[in-house]
Amino acid sequence: MCERYDGSVSLSTKLVVLLLCCLVGLGAIAAIALHQVDTVRRDYQVLLDGPVAQARAAQIVQVDFKKQVQEWKNILLRGHDAADLETYLAKFKAREFEVQTGSRQLLEQIEDSDTRERLMRFIQAHDQLRADYQGALDALAQTDHDYRIADGMVRGRDRPPTDLLDEVADRLITWCESELIAQQERIGRARRMVFATSSILAIGLLMAGAAVARSVSVRLARLRAVSDRLAQGDIEGLRIDVSGTDEIGALGESMKGVLAAFETLLAEARVTIDSNPITVTMRGPP
Repeated sequence: MCERYDGSVSLSTKLVVLLLCCLVGLGAIAAIALHQVDTVRRDYQVLLDGPVAQARAAQIVQVDFKKQVQEWKNILLRGHDAADLETYLAKFKAREFEVQTGSRQLLEQIEDSDTRERLMRFIQAHDQLRADYQGALDALAQTDHDYRIADGMVRGRDRPPTDLLDEVADRLITWCESELIAQQERIGRARRMVFATSSILAIGLLMAGAAVARSVSVRLARLRAVSDRLAQGDIEGLRIDVSGTDEIGALGESMKGVLAAFETLLAEARVTIDSNPITVTMRGPP
């Protein structure tokens, strides 16, 4: 049971308070670390949902557009048979639809005005190319599948939209990379803040613990020195200099009482000796 003396905090209470401070410090460090982890997680989620997703979507549109152009080449080179023509034409239309859908969905996500402007120009160029492809297909049917005429009608028309789409993808990839670098810098700052806060708390707790330990060890060393002298009966000039009103202070007060009792006994013994001197009788030879 913890006792208090004259209203002061007992040693056991100090140790409990120190332990609680350690637990609170560790809890604070853990809370700060968890907060930083949650912040990093949310920032990465924003990065994934924003720049990364848009860059990925632009690359998908790029791939679909290149496949659409390749399917057109397949129509010209391998679509001489009716069944093959139908197969390649279906693939061509599917890629065309995917480019249309993907580019318009990407446009709704992009906020940068320059990137949006380039993507809108690509959509317009792709719509024009789509009309050109349809005209070439109509000519292909009207000229008894003269592929040279159809090819001449759209030759090189895919280059402008390709360049525009490449610009859009490059800008989104650059933005993604810059956001990733910024995120890494934020993580570095968060790591340094957690380390600095943890160091400050740890140093503070160590200093508080060292102060309590030093106070206890110094005062106990003084009491031990007094106890050793009392055990040897050496009380001449002995003084008990242990301050405080905790358990160690109470022990010091108790030892002061022991020292006072020793001094009282010694004084009474001296008085007895002085009042009753010992007489030594010298006898001669018989």
